[in-house]
Amino acid sequence: MSDKVYKVAIIGLGVMGGRMITNMAAHPNFAFSGAWDPSAEACEAAQNLAPGLSIAENAKSLIEDAATDVVYIACPPAWHKEYALMAMAAGKPVYCEKPLGIDIDDSRDFVERLGLSNTPNIINFAQAASRAVEVTDQRLRDGALGEIAGVDVIVHLPAGRGRGRPMRTGCAF
Repeated sequence: MSDKVYKVAIIGLGVMGGRMITNMAAHPNFAFSGAWDPSAEACEAAQNLAPGLSIAENAKSLIEDAATDVVYIACPPAWHKEYALMAMAAGKPVYCEKPLGIDIDDSRDFVERLGLSNTPNIINFAQAASRAVEVTDQRLRDGALGEIAGVDVIVHLPAGRGRGRPMRTGCAF
C-alpha cells in the first residue's frame, strides 16, 4: 500500500459530502485540503464530523488551492459540471457524485469535455455492486424485462439533510 496521502477538497456538505468525510477521515491515505458549501449549517455539521476541517471562502479558491490533490463534488447535480470544469482547468482529478447533471445533453457535453481533457475522473455510484443492480442486470441480459423504453431512479434523502424531497433522475431511450 502507498504511503501517499491525497488531500481532497470536498464541494458540497450535505448527505454524501458528510458520508465521504466520515469514510475518508478513517482512511490513512486521505486528508482534507478543505471543504465548501453555501450553507453555514452544513459547514458546521461537517466540522463536527471532522474537527479542524477548514472551510474555504468559496469553491473556486478551494479547487485552485495548491494543497488540493483531488476534487470531490457532492453538491446538487445542477452544479456538478461547473465545479468539474473548475477542477479540470486547475489540473485536478474529479471525483463526482451521480447523476452528472440534470439535463442529458449537458451531461453528455460534460462527459465529452472530461474525456477530451484527459482529466482523471470517477463517478461515485455505491449501489453499482448492490443485489438490486445485479438482479436487474441479469434480467436485462436474459430478456425478462422486455423492451426498455426508459429508466427512472427515485432517491429519498432523510429530512433535514436532503430537504425530505425525492430526487428524480432518469432517461428515455
